[in-house]
Amino acid sequence: MTIRVKILLIILPPVFLGIFLIGLWSTKIFTQYIFTNNHELSVLYLDKIINDHLQKRTDLLTATGLESSKSYNSHYQKEALDNLHTESVNYNRDIYIMKKNAEVISKIKPPKEISLTLWKDIIKSSSSKVGSIEGFIPLNSTRIFYVAKYFEPWDWTIVVTIAEKELLSIVYDINKTVLITSFLLALFVGFLVYFIFYKLLVVPISKLEEASILIAKNQPLEKIDITAKDEFLNLARSIESMYFSINEKTQALQKNEEKFRGLFENSEVSIWNEDLTDVIKTLDNLRKEGVTDIHKYLIKNIKLAQEISRKVKVLDVNDATLKLFNASSKEEFFSDIDKIFGDDAILVFIDELTAIWNKDKSFSRKSLFKTINGDIIHGIITLQIPKKLEQFSNLTVSIIDIS
Repeated sequence: MTIRVKILLIILPPVFLGIFLIGLWSTKIFTQYIFTNNHELSVLYLDKIINDHLQKRTDLLTATGLESSKSYNSHYQKEALDNLHTESVNYNRDIYIMKKNAEVISKIKPPKEISLTLWKDIIKSSSSKVGSIEGFIPLNSTRIFYVAKYFEPWDWTIVVTIAEKELLSIVYDINKTVLITSFLLALFVGFLVYFIFYKLLVVPISKLEEASILIAKNQPLEKIDITAKDEFLNLARSIESMYFSINEKTQALQKNEEKFRGLFENSEVSIWNEDLTDVIKTLDNLRKEGVTDIHKYLIKNIKLAQEISRKVKVLDVNDATLKLFNASSKEEFFSDIDKIFGDDAILVFIDELTAIWNKDKSFSRKSLFKTINGDIIHGIITLQIPKKLEQFSNLTVSIIDIS
């Protein structure tokens, strides 16, 4: 899984959840607001239609002295009823105009399920109170909210109603819009945060990864292209410094290796490169088993000493070694290497192991060897004893011919 996917999985869920919860909370607030403010809005609406369609007409009749004219009153009342009907249709609220006997004179009639007695109670309450009254009427497992006000000049009671399902429909539309907006906002914020994280984290990490791959493949590394002044910049400069330092040391090591290889190949002394790692591990195991005097122990267990000798790995020899043992090539030398050790070889090897066991600085001992043809060679075997285990993996052993 890439770091890009991980960032998406880390960022998007909490962002989506957080904004979705805010959306749900908003829908609850909107629902409460609509139901709470329905009364106030209905009262304002009721006052507005009374003022626009009734009060202005009665004021005009009074101003012209025609308030007692039945024909003018009837004409204006008909106009008002027509306008209120249009208002009711356009505004999605039912407007009922009733007389004191609960006779409905508006074009829109109330549901038949609502009893006449209930309407009379509403008319009575509104006519006996200055201002408007409000409440709700139970109807078929739902409710109808109403506000009512008595208009004295024409002896009318104006009732404005809205069904609960209409309010719920408004709430549903608003909530749907809020949730969709929340979802789109969550997407936008999520990907915006991802983009920011991508620029601030993924891009520099990718550049550091590319640099590490180049270093691992031993390919040239130039300046890592990170400019932000943060920990990534410090890390990039540290990697560059490490690379150049390693490169310098590698080049120096290569020069030393070439120099050593030249000395190794051109030396007149027989030089062997050996790996004694497995030998050292065996000695460590013997020490853990309680062996204290390795020389006495191996003298008594010659077969074990021989088994340990077979764990010595000869990695390479120089040309002087081939000449000393009369081998025409390294292949011939390694194929007949068992023939070149003299009769005292195992005893010399035990002495060498004893020196390593005792952590001596060096080991030197006369020993007998044989050429591949069987000629006796008197030599001195010499080696410097390392202090660390890993140094035994490339140990230099020299043999000086004293025949």
